[in-house]
Amino acid sequence: TESTGKKKVTGNVDLYRAASKVELVVTEVTDQITEGGVVWRSDPSKMYIRMFNGVNRSKVDASQQVYDILSGDYYQTEYEPLVQLGEGDSYSSHVPYYSYSSDWTSDDEHEVYFTLVLPWGKVETDAEGNENVSMYRTCYYQIPVNFDEKKLSRNTYYRLNLKVGVLGSFVDPDEPDD
Repeated sequence: TESTGKKKVTGNVDLYRAASKVELVVTEVTDQITEGGVVWRSDPSKMYIRMFNGVNRSKVDASQQVYDILSGDYYQTEYEPLVQLGEGDSYSSHVPYYSYSSDWTSDDEHEVYFTLVLPWGKVETDAEGNENVSMYRTCYYQIPVNFDEKKLSRNTYYRLNLKVGVLGSFVDPDEPDD
C-alpha cells in the first residue's frame, strides 16, 4: 500500500532479478613449472583479479523493452586480492561481481572478462644445491566470462573454475599501447 497525498493505491508489484552474478574461482595453481629451461615457482598468496566491461544499468522489467547499453554504462573494477577458500587450494574474491545483462556477439570490444595477476619467481640453484627464488615476474591471464554464448543473461550465476598451470603474459593486456 502506498499513500500519496489523499490517494491510496493497493496492489501487487512483480519484481525481477535483473543482474548476473559472476565469480572466478582459482581451483588450482601449479606450484612449479619449467619453461625454456627456466624453473618458475608460483606465489598464489599474491593473486589479484579485476573485472572488465560489467554493465551497471538496465531495465527492471525486460519484457517491456530491451535496454540499449550506452558507453557510460560499462565499468571495470580495481584489482582486488584473491583469498584462500577454507583449507583447500581454491582462491576467490571476498564477494562475487554483479553485472546487468549484455551481449557482445557482434561487439568484441565489450566482452566481459577477468584479468588475473599471478607472480612467478625464478628458481635458481646455488653451488651447494640450495634453491633460491629470485626475480619475481608478474604474469597476466585474461579469462572470458562466457566465451561460448558471448553474453550475460539476467538472473544467471556464472562461476568460472580455473586451473593455472602455465606462465601467463609478462605484459599487462589492459595497459594502453604507446
